[in-house]
Amino acid sequence: MVRNVVFFMEMHQPRRLNRLLHYQSSMEPLDLLFDDELDRVILGRIAARSYNKVLDTIKEANREYGFKFVVSITGVLIEQLRRWAPQVLDKLINLIKDDAVEPVAETYYHSLAYLIDEGEFKEQVMMHVKLIEELTGRRPVTVQNTEFMYSDDVGRVFSEMGFKVALTEGVERVLGFRQPTYLYKSPSGLLLLLRHYRLSDDVGFRFTNKSWDQYPLTADKYVAWLRATWGDLVMIGLDMETFGEHMPEESGIFEFLRWMFRHAYESNIRFITASEVKEYVPSSYELNVNEVISWADVEKDTSAWIGNEMQWTSFNQVAMLHGLVKELGDEYLRNYVRLLMVSDHFYYMSTKHGAPQDVHNYFNPYYSPYRAFTLHQSAVHRVLSYLARTYGNTSITRLLARIKLPSELATWVKGESFTKAQCPNAQYTARLITINYPKLTQTCNTTG
Repeated sequence: MVRNVVFFMEMHQPRRLNRLLHYQSSMEPLDLLFDDELDRVILGRIAARSYNKVLDTIKEANREYGFKFVVSITGVLIEQLRRWAPQVLDKLINLIKDDAVEPVAETYYHSLAYLIDEGEFKEQVMMHVKLIEELTGRRPVTVQNTEFMYSDDVGRVFSEMGFKVALTEGVERVLGFRQPTYLYKSPSGLLLLLRHYRLSDDVGFRFTNKSWDQYPLTADKYVAWLRATWGDLVMIGLDMETFGEHMPEESGIFEFLRWMFRHAYESNIRFITASEVKEYVPSSYELNVNEVISWADVEKDTSAWIGNEMQWTSFNQVAMLHGLVKELGDEYLRNYVRLLMVSDHFYYMSTKHGAPQDVHNYFNPYYSPYRAFTLHQSAVHRVLSYLARTYGNTSITRLLARIKLPSELATWVKGESFTKAQCPNAQYTARLITINYPKLTQTCNTTG
C-alpha cells in the first residue's frame, strides 16, 4: 500500500509570437517577434487565478501537515514574473528557502534542445540551475527534460551533469508488467521517478468531466484510491495552472486540494520531495528506456511537437538557425533562436484528432495550427533576414551549406543503415532516430 506521494507541479508560460508578425517589415527589431502585451495579460490572469492561490495552499499544507512539494519553473516564466507578477516569484522563492518546495532543474527555455544538440541541451539546463541557485541559494539535484521527455541517453546526460534523480512518465509500453509505483534506476545509475498518469489525469483532465463515471471526484475518494494503490510511492504530476486556470475555482478544485491534503494526512500518507524518496524507498529496480518518451498525449512520445510536416519543417529550421548562430558565436541572436526553440510553438502546430487535439487547441493562442506554423515561419525568416544584413548573404549561404539538418541525417541513416554510417556521431544520431526507430539506435550503439 502506498504511503509516499511525490506531488510535482510544472510552472511555465512561453513567449508567444506576435500575431501581427506577417504584416511587419523584416527591418523591425527582433523584440517585436513576441507579443508582450498578450503575455502580460495571460500571466496576470493566471497569477491571480492560479499561482498565488496554489502557492498559498501548499504553504498552508506544509505548515499544518509538514507536507513537501516539488516544483519546476522555467527561466522564460521567471523572466515574465519579474516584469509583471513579482509577488508570485517571491512566494515561490520563500517556499523553497523554507524547505517546503524542492526546485527541479530543466531546460531554461522549456525547449526541444535535447533533440537538436546535446551541448545546447546541457547549456540550457545549466542556465536554469544557475538561475535557481542564484534566486534561492539551493542547487537542484533533481531534474526533468521538457515535458518529461526521456530516454536512456537523456539519463546518461543527466548523470554526467551530476544529477541524482530524474522525473519522467510511467509509460506502459516501456514498463510492461511493471508499475510506475516503484523507484527505478537507469543504466547510468540515475534514480527515476515515474508519473502515475492515471491518478494525475483524474485531477488534470477529468475533474470537471460530468460524463466521467467517477464524477464528482471528492477528496476522500481520491485519497482512498491513493491508499489502495499497490507499490512504494505515487508521483502525481500536473501543470500548476490546473488549479484555478484549467479547472476554475468555481469547480471546487481548491476545496478538493485542501481536503485531499487533510484526508491524506489523516490516512498517514506522506508528501515528500523527489530527493527524499531514497530515504523512504530503499529498493530500486533497473529500467531501460530505448525510445524517447514524454507525458504528452496518448502516444506519450515526441509526436506532440514533431508529428507532422509543419512541425518537422519548423524543427529543422530552428536546428538550422541554431547551427548558424553557434558557428557565428552571436550571443544576441542566440537568445532569439532559443526562444523559437520553446516547445509550445511546435505544440500549437499539432493536427491530431479527438481529445488530444482538443488539448492542443485549448492552449493555442492563434486558434489554428496553420496560423501557428506561418507565424513561426515568419519569425524564422525575420531572424534569417537579420543574419543576412549583419553578416552578408554570401557568408550565411556558405554556412548553411555545411549544416546538416536533423531530418536529413535521420533519412540518410535510415536508408544507409547505422553500420554503413559507422556511427560517426552516435549519440546525436541516436537522439533523432529513437523518435521513430529505437531498434536502429541499438544497432548503432552496438556497431558504432
